[in-house]
Amino acid sequence: MDDREKSTNSNKLNSQPTNISASSNRKEEDINISSVVKDCGDVMKKAGSRVKNFDEKHKVTDKSLKGITKGLNWFSRKLDSPSTTKPNNNTVNCYN
Repeated sequence: MDDREKSTNSNKLNSQPTNISASSNRKEEDINISSVVKDCGDVMKKAGSRVKNFDEKHKVTDKSLKGITKGLNWFSRKLDSPSTTKPNNNTVNCYN
């Protein structure tokens, strides 16, 4: 094939037919959109599965819950216990 034939063939491949109706275009767009949505769903499913496997392996959720519980228990004990520190009388009261 010479250069003219190659360029003519590539132009035929790249050109779109001009007689496509609007409804045909709309169907192609719907197919493209639905395939993109399906692909995104597949990606999210894989990501969720990997996050779940990571959590099962490293116990991230359990460790987080234990830390939060420990912190809230500490805070609760501090609220319930009488103060063991002397009140600081050196502070300035701005509301007088």
